Amino acid sequence: MDAQRELEIASIDAREGRPEYARQRLWALLGALGQPKEVRAAAYVILADTYLTQAEKRACYGEALALFSGHIEALRGLAQVALPPPPNKKPGITPPPPPSHRPDLVDFFPVVGILDGPNGLGSAFFVSRDGLLATTRHVIGGCETVTVELAEGRRVKGTVVWSSSALDLALVETPYTVHSLMTLTGPAPLPDQAMAFHSYHQELLYGKLRLTGRAITDGWFATDLSGLWDEGGGPILNRDNAVVGMVTRNCSRSSPHVYALSLSIILDAVRRYQAQAAEGLPRRYCPACGQRCWRDAAEMACTMCGASFAEDWLRR
Repeated sequence: MDAQRELEIASIDAREGRPEYARQRLWALLGALGQPKEVRAAAYVILADTYLTQAEKRACYGEALALFSGHIEALRGLAQVALPPPPNKKPGITPPPPPSHRPDLVDFFPVVGILDGPNGLGSAFFVSRDGLLATTRHVIGGCETVTVELAEGRRVKGTVVWSSSALDLALVETPYTVHSLMTLTGPAPLPDQAMAFHSYHQELLYGKLRLTGRAITDGWFATDLSGLWDEGGGPILNRDNAVVGMVTRNCSRSSPHVYALSLSIILDAVRRYQAQAAEGLPRRYCPACGQRCWRDAAEMACTMCGASFAEDWLRR
């Protein structure tokens, strides 16, 4: 990826009224964490031009200055959108948010890390604006909660709400509202199509998809990758920076090449979970089978698989 060229094209798109195209290029550039701090800071400054609200612009300029404190354009931009100090309060002191506040997450974290899974570091990505993450069942194992790292030193507790061993898919809730998601709509992947494989805090891997008729039917497709940076869960993007699937650690007995789960299967699971959540019925996640079962105060075991619940669950 030619970083300077991507910055120039994104800047042109932002000036000529194509903010979505600019954001897609900038997200891809920011996802390549091997880029110098100066390049990442410049990307955040251009990203600020694609937003309308002052809060979003301040967040962009703040990220740029955190990377490069002397960035002139970021300092000028921040000065234009800076908030005046509140009355009767000292400048620079911000009151804590109320307990019910859900902190906003701007689109600076297309790929996040799962730190304390049973198999090591994994990746995840946001699939809904209310902070729902998709990763693999292999990454979260039988955990009910995991530590999600949005950026170095910025961590939050994530709650596993659904998973499937058969699909090697898991959904994790976080206490964040996401302003913008990666592009989750696009054409189905084609045979030998070039793709970019993202993972948390690692360089991009590039490869191709190897599709077969059965893989299309089952929602899986093979890749030409035989090794990953982590335990999987990162998104796969096409040349238009649209997500087409999620990379896993699964491979066949006859080949070391890993398989990926298609985006359509992931979004179907997201819709099913959201429909259950909207019902308002008491449900509990079972870490043994990964399903969300109807909860009865008298139930001591999962109604789906029969696994026993911990006694302290009844006191929650």
